[in-house]
Amino acid sequence: GLTSGAEAVAANAGKSWEDLAAETLFRPLGMNATSYQFSDYDSRPDRAVGHIHVDGRYEPRYVRNAQPQSPAGGVSSSVNDMTR
Repeated sequence: GLTSGAEAVAANAGKSWEDLAAETLFRPLGMNATSYQFSDYDSRPDRAVGHIHVDGRYEPRYVRNAQPQSPAGGVSSSVNDMTR
């Protein structure tokens, strides 16, 4: 669905989906902390991480690399960027 469609549009443009989105969506809006690159999310020290309840306390849940499905919802951003 979404991933296949986005990848087809990107291929037609001769770019990766991540680069196409950055060039046509995020940069023109001044969204400098928004990306479809999992490595950008993973390298941010203040990123949000899901937690699960285990034995009466909360522990960080594993982090899944969503890069292969990024067009279908693998974007990461900051609060400041989301207000643009």
